[in-house]
Amino acid sequence: MTRIPTQARRNVRAPLKAAGLSGAANLVGDGILVPTMGLAGAALATTAAQIVALIALLQDAAKGKFLPSTPRQWARSAGAPLRQIFTKGAPVVAALSAKTAVLLSLSYAAASTATKRGDLAALAAHQILVGLYFVFAPVGDALSQTVQTFLPRSIVADQLDEVDRPPQKRSKALGPKSRAVVKGAVFAALVLGGLDAVMAWGLPAGLPTLFSRDPAVHSALRRTAPYLGSALMVHGLSSATEGTMLANRDAGVLGGLYAFDAAVVVAAFFAVARAAGPVTSVWRVFLGYNLLRCSQFALRVTSTALRRRKTA
Repeated sequence: MTRIPTQARRNVRAPLKAAGLSGAANLVGDGILVPTMGLAGAALATTAAQIVALIALLQDAAKGKFLPSTPRQWARSAGAPLRQIFTKGAPVVAALSAKTAVLLSLSYAAASTATKRGDLAALAAHQILVGLYFVFAPVGDALSQTVQTFLPRSIVADQLDEVDRPPQKRSKALGPKSRAVVKGAVFAALVLGGLDAVMAWGLPAGLPTLFSRDPAVHSALRRTAPYLGSALMVHGLSSATEGTMLANRDAGVLGGLYAFDAAVVVAAFFAVARAAGPVTSVWRVFLGYNLLRCSQFALRVTSTALRRRKTA
């Protein structure tokens, strides 16, 4: 919700700044708290990182005068406008809830399997990789916000260019300027996702001593890091296509896909937990989740937003 004012002003710096501060806070917090507090320290560091991002976005919203400044203004913002926001935002809430369910199930499955197998080194490696995921994933998330900021403007520009042209059949197909924005976002996703993948894979696999002095943890990191890197590579593409669907008023389909994917993936995580497989199998499921949603979103965007328009 706090990102909405930045999108309204087409301000991409604020969410990028918030993501950077949050990632830095999470990384520093993990380095300080995990060695002494373990999983509780990692959870505390993640919570602190989210608070840092919230404060940064609230400060930006206050500067733009998007927040009520008096109790009376807060009261006026409730009621019908609030209900309308919740009604229109239901698909987005469903998508966010699905993401949360997947990440919680990821942690549950890893903790369950590692505990049953007595593999504490694998559990430590898992927690390190989760921390790295939250450091690098905001780069992909920022791509989604960027598309949502700039694509609506291009859609309006395309509509103005078509005023004197033959009428087009009503569809979600985008005009040439809007398609250029989407293609640029996909290219950025490939570049930034590739950098994310190299860093998230290379650091724990090539320099495991940065995170632990235990050789068993080093071995577990090398086994599992490739799945994290691959998931982050796909995450960038998923975010770019997700932003396209939201900007193109396709949130209903997006929410439905997220709900379906979450149901399937959460069930898969619980199945892995019951079978007490290795922690690497948990990350394979997570990679499969990212591949699934990326292919779904890409198929939807190519069949709707990037489809050529037909004359009525």
